[in-house]
Parts: sequence; structure tokens; C-alpha cells
Amino acid sequence: MTSKPKTHSLSLVFPRTTVHGGALGVMAWAIHALQSQYTLHVYTLDECDPDSWNASFGTEIDRTIIQWNSYSSDHPKIAFWLNKRKMFTLDQYVLMKWVDSKIASNSLPFSLHNEMSFSTKGLQYIHFPMLMTGRKDLSRRMGQSGSIQKEMYGWACKMIFNKKKSDFTKNISLCNSRYIEKVFQEYYGHHISTNCLYPPITSSPRLYNLPWGQRENGVIMIGRTVPDKRFEDGLEILKQCRQLGSKLSLHIVSSDGNPEYTKWITEQTENLSWVTWHRKVDRTGLQKLCGRVKYGLHCNHGEHFGMSTAEMMTSQCLVFGHDSGGTKEILLCPEQRYDTISKAVENILKLTKSPELQKFILEKSYAHAASFSSAQFCKTIQEIVSDTMG
Repeated sequence: MTSKPKTHSLSLVFPRTTVHGGALGVMAWAIHALQSQYTLHVYTLDECDPDSWNASFGTEIDRTIIQWNSYSSDHPKIAFWLNKRKMFTLDQYVLMKWVDSKIASNSLPFSLHNEMSFSTKGLQYIHFPMLMTGRKDLSRRMGQSGSIQKEMYGWACKMIFNKKKSDFTKNISLCNSRYIEKVFQEYYGHHISTNCLYPPITSSPRLYNLPWGQRENGVIMIGRTVPDKRFEDGLEILKQCRQLGSKLSLHIVSSDGNPEYTKWITEQTENLSWVTWHRKVDRTGLQKLCGRVKYGLHCNHGEHFGMSTAEMMTSQCLVFGHDSGGTKEILLCPEQRYDTISKAVENILKLTKSPELQKFILEKSYAHAASFSSAQFCKTIQEIVSDTMG
């Protein structure tokens, strides 16, 4: 690939950067991959803190060579109102309208947070098609709740901001899994060309990964404390395993999420000595924890991809997950997947008692993990942007 000179301009668009989840990780690694080749303009609703992204995701963003633009600086009162409301669909429309008036005509727009419509053709990275309306069945498949109110809200935004469904298919669409490719095409049209670009996963340093025989006989769950993560399912699975004689412990690594759900799930574990909570863990701490326990568990239904699932796998944990969504693309062996609580218990107990099956799955998983590496992501996104620039 021939590198483009930095006279070429690229405008990266992302709504809110305060939640350090998987979507922000994609944004951070995209900047990391592209900063040396292009003049980057970053557009967000809030103020960016790239130093914290480097600490969270392992990137090396040089904030001094990037032009940062925030809606909150231009429109502080409206930005404050939006932040209080937490209306993410409205955020998306407000951001795309503001950005369209700011991006220079010679700069390629690139939404790193789902569908957006720009005056010119650009790129968009689809974690999940968030602006769908009228298809509650698709919403449910992705673990999203559908309602008449949400349908009306979506239609109202389209009307107010004068957008049509076809406006969101003009960009080149990059989807974070084959599963999301299918969902995107099912809603926006099977004729639409899409590409699968798996999110970037930073491998743990080998020194953090203890040999299998030295690891704790425990299970780790990672994610924001929100209902979609289904921590209660993991808790129930481990309870039943222990009732059948297993000594498995449970480690929950959580970041801020839904306050009511956080309170409720925390109360469920208060008197369980085999459950340990880990809050506000930095990247090194997370990698060390993943490297000292044997198993991982991710309970989302219809997960778009599942970065924490892939991250545990790169730490050489043997990971279990729900048999749906993008999780199926990460966990290749049927013994790692379940569709009911009882099946999860059955599979976990079977695997914990079979060293031969453990070895087979671990070797297969470790080889498969290269598909999700940050190096592969950077290489591919550089190629895609270069080809798009022409």
C-alpha cells in the first residue's frame, strides 16, 4: 500500500466519548492507525480526552497533531441539554447536521458510530444499524427493545432533520461482524455493498498469561453494568455449576452503566463469597486478571460482535457465550456456546472435566484470535481509506 501524503484530509465523527466501551475503542484505534498518514479532524458532541483512550485501549494517539472539534464548544447550552436527556438517536442526528456544516469539501467524512448522512459520500462503521425504524423484529435480534414510542421517535427525527432511509446507504459501510452485515442489508437492502471489519483487540502481553495449570479455577465476566449484559444469567449459571459440585469462582469486571441495574445485580451477589467485583480496572489490571483465570463468560443475546469475548480469548481464557449474534463468529466450537442456562451449565461442567477438550479449544481459539488483532484492524482500515481516497 502506498501511503497518502498528509495533505489528504479525513474527518472522523463520533458522538459521545465519555463511555469507554467497545465503540470508543474502534474510534481510538482508527485515529491511531490514520494519524501519521492524514490530516485528521475529529468531530464529537463532547470534549475528547485521548490520553485516557491510550490508557484504556493501548493506543498511541498524539493529540497535538489532530484538530479536535466539539459541539459543546460551539453550542454549550444545547449540548448540556442533550447530555441530560441521553437521547442517543437525537444525538446522532444533531451531530450529523452540525458536522455537515463544518467539514471542508476536500475532507473525507468517516462516521465511526453507525449510520450517518453527509453532503458527500464517505465511510461509516456500523456497530449496529441504530437508525432503524419500523422493524422491531430486527431490533429484538440485536438485543434492543422495540416499542411504538421508539418507532415514533425515530420517524420524527427523520422528518425533522429531513432524512430518508436511502440517505444512510450512500456511504461505504464497514460492519463489525458478518452478523451485522446481514442485519444491515436486511433493513437497508440486500443490494447494498458492505464490508466486514472486525473491531481491534489488543492482545495481552505474554508475561501476563499464566500457564493453564497455574490459573485460578474461575470465570471472568466483563462489561458495563447494563441489562443487555445479563450478568444475572452468568450468576445463575455459576450457581448451578457449584450446586453440582464445581468450585468455580466468579470475577465481574464492570464499568459504570445503568444505576438501577447496577444496584440490583450487586445486591444479588452480596452474600456470595465466591463472587468478586472489580470496578474501574485499568487495561493492565484487566489483562493480568484475564491472564490468571481459566474461563470467560459473555451472556449477551444477539451481541453485535463482543469485544470483551475476543479480549478474553486473546488472554488464552476458555470462553463461553450465547449462541447468537456476532459471538458465534468468535467462539468457533459448539461446546463454547449455549442457548439455555441448562445447556451452559452442561457445557461448562463438561469442559472443566476434560483436559483434552480444553487443549483442543484453546489451541483453535488462539489461532483464530489473529483475525481480531489491533494490527489487522489498523492494516485493513488504512487500506480501505487509501482505496476510498483514490
